[in-house]
Amino acid sequence: MAQAHVLPPDREPERVRFADRTWPLSIVVAVALVALTLGGLLGAVIADVADDGRDTGHRGRGAGEVGRSHPHGMPPGQMDRDDRERFKDRMRERGPDN
Repeated sequence: MAQAHVLPPDREPERVRFADRTWPLSIVVAVALVALTLGGLLGAVIADVADDGRDTGHRGRGAGEVGRSHPHGMPPGQMDRDDRERFKDRMRERGPDN
């Protein structure tokens, strides 16, 4: 039985340089700008959907605040007697759920 004879390739495959496989800088910059733009737009959409429409002007609770916001932004221990009474009266008028 005769064995199959394998011919060598006509030429060796060319080596591809690393620089030939990478993207040009202009394409990398364009992809980065598209990613930043889409990320910013998606963030704006999420923020708009999550907004409940109650803009109180506060970015978060400060130190000492528990629960609802207090008059003048001060915790109860720093209000004078008149402010405390006005605050208590307003809380009674609002009720427990408001």
